[in-house]
Amino acid sequence: MKIKLLQWNILCDEDPAKIAAFIKEINPDIACLQELTNGYQPVGDVGKYIAAQTGLYSSYHYGPMAMPDDSSSQMGNGIFSKFPIISERWAELQLGVVVEGTVKQDQRSYVETVLKVDGQELTVGTAHLAFRPTMRTSKAKRFSVNRLIKEVTEVSGRYVLAGDFNATPNSWTVNTVKSKLKHAGPALAQKTWTQVPLSFGGRLFDTINWRLDYVFYKGAIKPLQSEILRPKASDHLPILTEFEI
Repeated sequence: MKIKLLQWNILCDEDPAKIAAFIKEINPDIACLQELTNGYQPVGDVGKYIAAQTGLYSSYHYGPMAMPDDSSSQMGNGIFSKFPIISERWAELQLGVVVEGTVKQDQRSYVETVLKVDGQELTVGTAHLAFRPTMRTSKAKRFSVNRLIKEVTEVSGRYVLAGDFNATPNSWTVNTVKSKLKHAGPALAQKTWTQVPLSFGGRLFDTINWRLDYVFYKGAIKPLQSEILRPKASDHLPILTEFEI
């Protein structure tokens, strides 16, 4: 059986209607999304909104996050699927800290579902790791990656991990993940960020010159093809990967 998985950081400031419309247009079997928000967009719970608009089963988790407009809200990751969700769980990769209603440290999380696909179980995980303008691997980032690897190694059988790791292909982060999982494509030389000019820490990012998004796998599944798409939404370009299971 062939299935298509969409990996996409949808950008917290993007109109959720554009995101839902593109997902319906592409029609993936599974979508792993990052930067879902709750209480920041006019629609309220973006995960719930996308699930309602697409008709997909869904599992998502929110945690405290300092938003681009300096407000304190909630942001997280989600998995949306045409296939029934047998079980779901989440794990904290970076502790969220809130003091008197203000987010002092963002929560970073891992979300995982077990799906029933043509009578077989498929485990899908997604994560969104912290961003640093220098792209250097901080001590906190290493801690988050080691927590992620702990979750990955506990999964047996067919498994796909998709996410925005905010790390370049030759980084310690990506090499550590690659030591446990296989890369599903497309070629690491292909870029996914940014098509929306953004400024972080006094540095301007205004070209699609970085690869930050990835799809990995292990077990009895086979990647058939993978491509980077170009929707007119979000700062990240999504990855669409077809697997045979």
